[in-house]
Amino acid sequence: MKFPLRGAAAFESGAEAPHSKDYNPRVDDERFIRRALELAERGRYSVSPNPMVGCVIVRDDEVIGEGWHQRAGEPHAEIKALLNCDNPRGATMYVTLEPCVHHGRTGPCSNAIVDAGVSRVVVAARDPHDIVNGRGIEQLRAAGIEVTIGVLEKEARRLNEKFLYAITAQLPFVCVKAAITLDGKLATVTRDSRWITGEAARQKSLEMREEYDAILVGGGTVCEDDPQLTRRLGWNTAVTPWTRVVLDRDGRVPPIAHVLTDSFRVHPPPLVAEDGGLRRPCSRRRRQRRAGDLRRPAGAAVDRCVPLSV
Repeated sequence: MKFPLRGAAAFESGAEAPHSKDYNPRVDDERFIRRALELAERGRYSVSPNPMVGCVIVRDDEVIGEGWHQRAGEPHAEIKALLNCDNPRGATMYVTLEPCVHHGRTGPCSNAIVDAGVSRVVVAARDPHDIVNGRGIEQLRAAGIEVTIGVLEKEARRLNEKFLYAITAQLPFVCVKAAITLDGKLATVTRDSRWITGEAARQKSLEMREEYDAILVGGGTVCEDDPQLTRRLGWNTAVTPWTRVVLDRDGRVPPIAHVLTDSFRVHPPPLVAEDGGLRRPCSRRRRQRRAGDLRRPAGAAVDRCVPLSV
């Protein structure tokens, strides 16, 4: 992306753009970051494995450009906002996460910001990823751009809690969902109830599946409920595939279970965790089980087997 001027050194006579009479830097910073957070939220069901990011460009207390990251591999929020802005020179950029400095699926946002001649950048939260982690802020400051950090940081971090946890802890972010009666039960004593929740709760459960990358259940759940473990709302458009995981240490899952016998055309075969590893059912195994051969020969090959660490 080419812009006619570069960095703070390109401003005419170094003069800052005039502000309206009622301009309040602290209050307005929060106002425009809130707008950026609203934009970022639009990527909730499409950006994985990337974080949700929104960006607003402002001059004279008026928004002149907006953007949000829509999908991994597509332009980041800062680039989208710059493309939607006729002239960002001397303006202030508000962004919910520190601009990147690396070449990945797309180019560095920090370079584009400098090239655009933006005079000030307000960042809600730093990006703790090893390939960013303060480097974006350093590059902007080195180019003479004023950088303010931490405006509505708590809100920005909460928005991307899954991404931030996965990056810092090097572990997946796990949400435990359980339906429990007022007396602490999961089902009736006869186990003849299909649901103990209402329609609103079941809808919420389906919505949660749309914003996570995988669903995990135990073998007992598959034996008792025979769930499909599928996404059904069609909201998610992320590049990260939906993964179904079954923990089946004792090999209790019946071969006719939905997750082992569905077509896999819409959803891939599940990962099944057993003693010794993690596998995906292969086509031969499915054919054997459908034919009634329920035995697993000793030493039989399994598909994608790796040790379990938990």
